[in-house]
Amino acid sequence: MIAEVIELPIDIDRLRDELMGQVAQKPIVSRSAAVGGWALQSTNGSYTDGWDMEFNPYNGPHNLGPQFVPINDKQKKLRAVQDYRLPTEINSLYLQETLNILEAQQLNPRKARVIRLSAQSESAWHQDGVSHYYQARIHIPLITNPKCFFENKIGKVHMEYGKIYLVHINQPHRIVNEGSEDRYHFVAHIWDRKPVSKFHIYLQDKNLGCSYLPESFD
Repeated sequence: MIAEVIELPIDIDRLRDELMGQVAQKPIVSRSAAVGGWALQSTNGSYTDGWDMEFNPYNGPHNLGPQFVPINDKQKKLRAVQDYRLPTEINSLYLQETLNILEAQQLNPRKARVIRLSAQSESAWHQDGVSHYYQARIHIPLITNPKCFFENKIGKVHMEYGKIYLVHINQPHRIVNEGSEDRYHFVAHIWDRKPVSKFHIYLQDKNLGCSYLPESFD
């Protein structure tokens, strides 16, 4: 399983139009030459917040996973993913409705952002958190092209406009845009408790802390 398509009652056309209309009014926050964007949930209400590469792993709603214990000064300064929950100044009415829909589906969205991947660019291979901590992300393509893809150790997939995807980010992965136009995705950390997915279920295992079914990474 590279990425799983899920069904949610979200009007993607409206989300794209409102988000792109809102974010176009604000300068982009660049994390690298390839990647940048705008925070839609933050710790302080600013769309510039939360673009650091590292974060304190979130053990899930009600802290049902293993405890994260900082072991050095750098880790002690990390903020927890669950702290990125305040709406920022670029949020639209439908954006808040989208976040409300995700909450109603018990997906517990945090650190929601619009991420731009520049044309003819790619991210480095990376892994968000260690493999035994649940780290999943929702992707809703807003502007894309057929030469964009998400890649992990299983393979790569183009995320199509009009569909909603879940991916595991606690395994090595990267994003690539070989096209001539920038790619924009709505993304957020999620914890699928309902569940709405097959391969991204949050099992709430206090001992393991990982949720994906073994066959999802065969």
